[in-house]
Order: sequence, then structure tokens, then C-alpha cells
Amino acid sequence: MTDEYKDTEQNMSKADLKEVFKTIDEDNNGIISIEEFIEFFKMHGKRISMEQTQRFILPIDTDQDGQVSFTEFVKNYRAGAFDTEEIENCEPCYENFSEN
Repeated sequence: MTDEYKDTEQNMSKADLKEVFKTIDEDNNGIISIEEFIEFFKMHGKRISMEQTQRFILPIDTDQDGQVSFTEFVKNYRAGAFDTEEIENCEPCYENFSEN
């Protein structure tokens, strides 16, 4: 990800971030569950296990309730926690699935 793109992404308006959040929050209950993160990653070609997703959201989930609120999402999105380049390079986060 280029620095210019990263700067633009991290300076997104709260309304834009709300739209991104809603994309992941499939049931529209205002929080993103581990299952919703798994589905989001799957939709983007990444298959990650429940345990790996829990490790991914651990530093994001500041109140440690096992879910990501909009406030937690905004704070961490702007800090670069959802940088897809870093996520893709995090080998422990991804499982190798064989095609059947």
C-alpha cells in the first residue's frame, strides 16, 4: 500500500468509516463479531480460522468483550490495524486450506 493511499485511508471521514463498518457488520447490530470478520475475510479471498481471528481482533477489542464496536473500529482503522498488506503478510493469521 502506498503512503499516499494509506494517508487517504486513515483520514477517511467518520461517515465513510461507518459505511465500511456496516459492510462488515452483516446483522447491523452495531458490533462486529468474530464470525462477521471471518466472513468478511472469506469474501475477500482470505480464509482464517476462529482462533486466528480472535488473535487478530485481540488488540482491537479494547474492552475485551470478544467483539469490535464502532468506536474500537474507528480508532484502530485510523491507526492502520486493518492494513490489508500487513494482514496478508501475517502468516500465523492464515491457514492453508486444501482445495477439495
